[in-house]
Amino acid sequence: MSSRFNEMQKKAIFHKDGPLIIVAGPGSGKTTVIVNRAKELINTYHIKPQEILISTFTKNAALEMAARYKEICPPGGNGVNFGTIHAICLNILRNYFGYSYEKLCAENEKYGKLYSIYKKYRFQTGDERKFIKAAASGISNIKNMRKDVQDPSTFAGFQGISDYQMEKMYFSYMGEMEKEGKYDFDDILLLCHKHLMEEPGALSMIQDTYRYIMIDEFQDTNRIQADIFYLMAEKYRNITIVGDDDQSLYRFRAADPSIMLSFRKAFPEAEKVVLGVNYRSDGNIVRATRKFIEKNAERYPKNLQANRESLEGIRFVQTEDENEETNFILRMVRQDHEKGTPYGEMAVIYRTNKESQPIIGKFMEKDIPFYAKKDDIIDIYNHFIYKDILNFWEIANGSRDYKKWQRAMKRPTLYITGQCFKECRNIDEIIEWYLEKGNRRKTKDIIQFRERIQVLKNFSRPKDLIAYIRDAIGYEKGLENYAKYMHESIDLLNMIFDDLEKDASGFLTMKDWMQFGQAYHERIMEQTKWEKGTDAVSLTTMHGSKGLEYKVVFVVNAVNGVTPNKNAETALELQEERRMFYVAMTRAKDQLYIIKPETYYEDEVEPSPYYKQMMNICKTEQIPFKVLDGKIERHKVNVKNGDTLYHEKYGKGKVLDVNGNKIYMAFGNEFKIFPYPQAIEDSKLTPNKKEQGNVIHPDGYQILLSPTLSSPGNSRYVIVDPESGEVIRDCSGYGYKTVEAAMGIRIRKRN
Repeated sequence: MSSRFNEMQKKAIFHKDGPLIIVAGPGSGKTTVIVNRAKELINTYHIKPQEILISTFTKNAALEMAARYKEICPPGGNGVNFGTIHAICLNILRNYFGYSYEKLCAENEKYGKLYSIYKKYRFQTGDERKFIKAAASGISNIKNMRKDVQDPSTFAGFQGISDYQMEKMYFSYMGEMEKEGKYDFDDILLLCHKHLMEEPGALSMIQDTYRYIMIDEFQDTNRIQADIFYLMAEKYRNITIVGDDDQSLYRFRAADPSIMLSFRKAFPEAEKVVLGVNYRSDGNIVRATRKFIEKNAERYPKNLQANRESLEGIRFVQTEDENEETNFILRMVRQDHEKGTPYGEMAVIYRTNKESQPIIGKFMEKDIPFYAKKDDIIDIYNHFIYKDILNFWEIANGSRDYKKWQRAMKRPTLYITGQCFKECRNIDEIIEWYLEKGNRRKTKDIIQFRERIQVLKNFSRPKDLIAYIRDAIGYEKGLENYAKYMHESIDLLNMIFDDLEKDASGFLTMKDWMQFGQAYHERIMEQTKWEKGTDAVSLTTMHGSKGLEYKVVFVVNAVNGVTPNKNAETALELQEERRMFYVAMTRAKDQLYIIKPETYYEDEVEPSPYYKQMMNICKTEQIPFKVLDGKIERHKVNVKNGDTLYHEKYGKGKVLDVNGNKIYMAFGNEFKIFPYPQAIEDSKLTPNKKEQGNVIHPDGYQILLSPTLSSPGNSRYVIVDPESGEVIRDCSGYGYKTVEAAMGIRIRKRN
């Protein structure tokens, strides 16, 4: 036996018959154990490969595990079955119960049906795509949880869709499926379970086919999935479950970690093996996170140990706000990258996707490559709020498109009936329609709405336009009602509105802002198309980080209300919140940063209890740690009216006014607004002329044309400290004729 396996791994690998529980902590080599167990069942115990079934949580995980097995596959070892529970059950339905692929409703077809139903009922929603996704998720949840569809409460509480809408979507969809004699992805499990229960002869044949069953990520199994596996294993009882109850994160998908904890109720003779050595993380990270997760009551005890020495400590970081938090991350990312850490070995992990917004903006501004899944970020320039703003602007400037008017009228609290929209062709007919109904108040409200829309054309600055839409037109109140009705977070919607308004304040025309928005959206689309293996910093939610690992991890916004989430109230919900924080921290191999801003979107916030608990654990367990100040000293300039400042793009400008958090500039006949003091601190505006070729060195210094130039064709450059004006390196004597060459000079930073 190879010495590369520890004793517990060997025990799991060489287990032959009977049920087995493998409790596998983070970085403990569970995939290695699973594929080597399959190998030894064939090599040592002469089990036929075709009798071995290995189930994984996702299709990609199944493909990866099959590839890992192929690397060590023994002679004659081909034929082991790898797949997700859905793929396994679909094969059973086809091979034993006569189901065909033709009757399977694919996901794109399912979404098409839901979209048709959505159009039929003319539901008033903000984002069609999001609504359809919410409906699809709700239908899946109802099926997988086997909820009573005669109970009205079954359709309540789904985010992004109202109770009434969910009920209509569910019964309409199910009616269409029944009419066409089709089944979908979720029906696969229900149908398979039904047939296994009702047809013992077929069940016995399936049991003879798959004598050895191994299930990975068992902590994320739901009730019906577990019941199917238990039926398949009932005859020979050679079932192995592999997982970590401390990493169960999918309650919203009906996953239940108690199923893993109660496995011995179904198989009382089951042996248990704990893979207790973490081969991934620094020893300090292993010790601290182990103590942290032990505070959850309902779990398998496991005394995780590190395989390598403790070299680095955990870094607790305090910042003024979420902007300083992002600036700190940027500084550390650049620093680590300069030291040789690839971008792809770094990750920023957050609790909810709304937290990605300031990070994405800064990363794009500073040209730091990043990777993010589409569902893990919010693109504010593809959000319905941004589209609503543009829609208001277009109809104010003369658009007669009735669909645009309908969209505008759906958001404020006008409550135009679907029948009215259907019978009318423009806003004038809508007014007449309500006059005929004798509803004078509604008629007055619509006339007032039309008049206020016309006022919008008088606003040239996007910020003023947004403020008017928000308040005078009643959009913000309409948004509150929408959030309540659709079970959306009003805090998230207000945050998106605030971010759009903040961005818009830097532009004097709608055209400029719209061009910025388009470029922003295109850049995000480009980033999300990158492959996971691209050398780019990963931006991901705690859910999305599961199963991944990085040398450097930043866990952001460790404040109460974010983590644990403010909506987590029950004991089960709070336990899952702790597990999510644990999963995020255990992604780190070498360096873990836990960051706590003092304010979050201008609100003072308390530190997360998890932040305080981790710091206390480090103190009591004598684990080295540092508390870092995330403040960044920047180039400070005192600005007053009449001063001359320079902008890299617009050139020489005069300060017209400094008012609150804005600085108003005139560049000839062109007027611009910048955030103050950020534009000064970030050197967007400087008191010194930015000569041609002035750029920022990777180490944060400025690269300027040397004053000792002999001619433009013989250009030389100097590297300058922007704070002191000191020349750090005169490149003129080194033959660096291009900015690119000067950028390549490594500068040793001074203490």
